[in-house]
Amino acid sequence: VYKYNDFSVRVAFHAGIVDESENLGDTIEFYSSLSGLYNFSESFSLEAEIGHISNGGLGDTNPGSESFVLSAHYHF
Repeated sequence: VYKYNDFSVRVAFHAGIVDESENLGDTIEFYSSLSGLYNFSESFSLEAEIGHISNGGLGDTNPGSESFVLSAHYHF
């Protein structure tokens, strides 16, 4: 995590096993993401994340999938 004043950036990598019904080409999948978060106050922040999931070429097919998530956080 990189922090600068009220802004932070995070890079993440996860590996896991998914149900074959996910149709991502294999049961072993990898997820990587980049997110940025801005704290507007002590109780409110917004976060945007871009992510990619795929089997890294382990399966016969590797369709992969991208995601974009926008989150609002309220701390109480």
